[in-house]
Amino acid sequence: MKKDRPRHSNKVLLEHVLHWGERIEKSLRGKSLEQFMSSADLREACLYRLQVIGEAVNNISYGFRRKHAELGWERWVAFRHQLVHGYESTDLTSAYQVMTADLHQFMAAIRALMREM
Repeated sequence: MKKDRPRHSNKVLLEHVLHWGERIEKSLRGKSLEQFMSSADLREACLYRLQVIGEAVNNISYGFRRKHAELGWERWVAFRHQLVHGYESTDLTSAYQVMTADLHQFMAAIRALMREM
């Protein structure tokens, strides 16, 4: 059973998500899928950052995630697990979509949530 007490506070973990998400957005700004696919350095950096985001989300307390279930936390944890345990089978087109569209929306929701904290 997962403990409900994270190593870091939920706020710090949310700040980690925003930090690494902003790094992804900066790296991919103006980059096409083809550019992402053709640059191993860009791909690996962004996928690593996405993995860190999933790890931070995984460490947010269960109670907090349950209270704010509308953010779809488990999706980010599942994506982290896919990157870590099934890296070779990761669909890079889907990963690019997650990082260029879904991540922005997730971060906006986190920012709104943090304003209420």
